[in-house]
Amino acid sequence: MRYGQPNGLIKEFKRNSGGATKRFQQSRHLYEKCLVVNFFEGEPYGEFGIVVDKKSATLGLPGSREKQVATHANHSSICKFDLEDTAWQLVLDTIAIEVDRALEIECSKNVHWLVHRFINPMFTGRDNIVKEIKNAVTPFTPHFQKQKRFILTGMGGLGKSKVCLKVADELREEFWGVFWVDVISDSTAQAGFSTIAKMLRSNEAEIDEAGRLLSNVDPKRHWLLILDNADNPEFDYQKYCPSGTRGTVLITSRNRLCNRYETVGYEDLSSLKNKDWIHLLLKAAQLAEESPKVNSDAEMAIDTLGSHKLAILQAGAYIAQGMCGLSEIS
Repeated sequence: MRYGQPNGLIKEFKRNSGGATKRFQQSRHLYEKCLVVNFFEGEPYGEFGIVVDKKSATLGLPGSREKQVATHANHSSICKFDLEDTAWQLVLDTIAIEVDRALEIECSKNVHWLVHRFINPMFTGRDNIVKEIKNAVTPFTPHFQKQKRFILTGMGGLGKSKVCLKVADELREEFWGVFWVDVISDSTAQAGFSTIAKMLRSNEAEIDEAGRLLSNVDPKRHWLLILDNADNPEFDYQKYCPSGTRGTVLITSRNRLCNRYETVGYEDLSSLKNKDWIHLLLKAAQLAEESPKVNSDAEMAIDTLGSHKLAILQAGAYIAQGMCGLSEIS
């Protein structure tokens, strides 16, 4: 603003100004997403003493939304800074500290979730492997100087993808970004990495470029990349792992040779145990494991149905709907 020219902002703060009312209405909820820092006088102003003390320098906001800081200034000098003033340095340092703290909070939250699948409510019998993977890929491991990669192999239909989905869901808030890419073919991989790039606000469409974006994410922002269906024994899936030491990669494959990509562990998934099939049947039938008779009938039903997941789920649904009893399955 040049001297002598009218200032629109000043006009809006005049009494009965509609502009001032509008500005207040637009910003009155802003404090809910912000930290308000109030600086108050730390030195007396002559005979008046301290005019604005700690009790006065507050908006009375709930929780930890407000912070109070004493300055080496009195009522006259508190808002008059020069570069050599200690009060100026205090304000500058306080802002820098709170910005760093806000960034740390931001980095610890999940911002990007690129997973197009839902957890099956009938998921069962894989608690140990889920726990093993979580322990291996949790981002806060000190002094680990490699990109974390865990490989999960096994025959088709054993639930490798479901295990990864469970891990991703339970660790979601530990990662700034969780990205799922189906690498069953180069075209599906291309589409998946292109979507990641768009999510990271880039127009890059190539797999290498999208991987480079992940490689250069701030190290405080931990990410998890799930490469599902890495089944081709003649393909080098290292191509899909972003370069460098940052991030975590979880790979599923029917090919045991994929284990060569691991840096923190691998597991070859086997069929569920008999007790897991029984638990699945009772869960689908909405029956509690509350008596030896129920468990005995369930065990006999599994002997009849075999290790056929679809048959077990269908039988459980029939029981839940009252169309037959558990003991009638055998």
